[in-house]
Amino acid sequence: MKKIIVFISILSSAIFGSSSAGAEQTPRDPSLTLKIEMIAEGSVEYNYVETDKVAGRDNCTTKKERFDVQELITLGQQIWQIVKDGAPTLHFAANSATAIPTSAVCAFNLSGWSVPYSRTYKLSYQNLYGSNVVEFTYKLIYSYGGNYQGSGAYLANVTIHPVDVQVSWGQNFNASVNIANVLNVGTSKDPIAGMEIALEWNVTNVFNNYKSRRIYFVDGKGTTTEL
Repeated sequence: MKKIIVFISILSSAIFGSSSAGAEQTPRDPSLTLKIEMIAEGSVEYNYVETDKVAGRDNCTTKKERFDVQELITLGQQIWQIVKDGAPTLHFAANSATAIPTSAVCAFNLSGWSVPYSRTYKLSYQNLYGSNVVEFTYKLIYSYGGNYQGSGAYLANVTIHPVDVQVSWGQNFNASVNIANVLNVGTSKDPIAGMEIALEWNVTNVFNNYKSRRIYFVDGKGTTTEL
């Protein structure tokens, strides 16, 4: 019986820390360490996002009388959730964003698109014992280089997709995608679409709520920059 009592006392001290008699016991913060690395890049074998999701072919008509070619519009969602309570959401594959000239109305009026390109990243949180308690692998995917009547370089189907999520007991993980900004990084005669896409996430446990984000900037020439 004495051995059991001693063991419980040691375990309690490891969790709550030492305290003087009569003092309130405060749990120690088992801090988590974040690590993000790119693990792969290149063309994807198939388009994760159906182009029909961006705009229906029946509504894809040109409106030259209303807009200039250098003006940009963003089609698709501005923000959407991709992981909820440690599991991919059911609707993540239907969401993406497209940056094209306003006069084009939809991506079907452009030509010269690249095959979908992706960069794969692994995000992980490690505890004080060196074990990964959260592992999240995701792909940044987009098509670039679309031109409108021979001018410009635009973006289509820009998105972030969950590939794999592993969450240990006691942790909760959520992630969402936010299109932060769309702008022309080229000239008025030769526009180049640029888009900021942010991955935002949080990890919660009984001790803490970790919130963070990673912002990527992609452009119509196929360049990706981590901000």
